[in-house]
Amino acid sequence: MAFTNGASGAMIWLLAEVAELLRQLLGVPDEVIRTDVPHHPEIWGELCGWYPVSAQLTDTQARGFAGLGAEVFVRRGQLTLRALSPVPAVYRGFPLHPDDDQDPRVFRIDLSQFGLGTARIVFSREPGAGTTRIHTDMVPLSLRKQPASQNPRPWITGGPGALAVVTAAAAVRRRRATACRHG
Repeated sequence: MAFTNGASGAMIWLLAEVAELLRQLLGVPDEVIRTDVPHHPEIWGELCGWYPVSAQLTDTQARGFAGLGAEVFVRRGQLTLRALSPVPAVYRGFPLHPDDDQDPRVFRIDLSQFGLGTARIVFSREPGAGTTRIHTDMVPLSLRKQPASQNPRPWITGGPGALAVVTAAAAVRRRRATACRHG
């Protein structure tokens, strides 16, 4: 058990630090991205989708980690996980690397650029329903898959673009109206 008070951002880095200390103390190897486990693109379609955060709006730990939720998609031939978050690095996403040669639904993401090592991402499946949840060991968090129609990303990313088009069209109309009155 580890405690801290007054530490900035401890809910993010403390878990990784304590895990590293325990691994060193117990002589357990570091958790690394494995290159010896094959990808299984035949199941990616089932994994892809929208997984919203079901935590209350006041749950700052869950919201800070996952924003509005997670989206799994294929980018440049690589299964990728991103959080719908205002943090650019988190929104860009992280490639999902296979982590278990016995289970193709177990992955690892590389967070070493943030000093956090790696994190395990596990997809669970219900009989007859397919993939239904994402679980992570970064923070105790599970996200339940929802229909794509409920994904807020198109509204978030499309909203500013649509606003720019409407604003530009209004400016053109004003300019034309002014030109007609003065012409």
